[in-house]
Amino acid sequence: MRTLLAVVSALTALMCGWLSVMYVVLGHDGWPWRAGLAALLVAYSALAILLAQDLLTSVWAWRVVVIGGCAAMLYGYLAVSSALTAVHFEGFWLPIGFGLILQGLLAVQNGLKGSFGLTWPWSS
Repeated sequence: MRTLLAVVSALTALMCGWLSVMYVVLGHDGWPWRAGLAALLVAYSALAILLAQDLLTSVWAWRVVVIGGCAAMLYGYLAVSSALTAVHFEGFWLPIGFGLILQGLLAVQNGLKGSFGLTWPWSS
């Protein structure tokens, strides 16, 4: 499951990095905080990769990833729901939103095991 977390986190980091660059390049209203949020998601993804690959072993870092995973799931849900209900459909939000939801689920599952020692029947 950690390898899957690392792969999904790498893909999510690429998508959020692209999103951050597009916010800066296009310069729409509110772009600084949107670009900053996307960059924060890239940093969160990088932390998840470091933990998933055992390059970082801090219990507190796992707890940060669990909290970040909950926030990523919420942001992913909001991205998907707003994309599906908006007047102007923005299809790029669907893979980003579903990627964040999947990454959040994997991060919480791995993070609870890494920070609290909880195990799940389906965990490796």
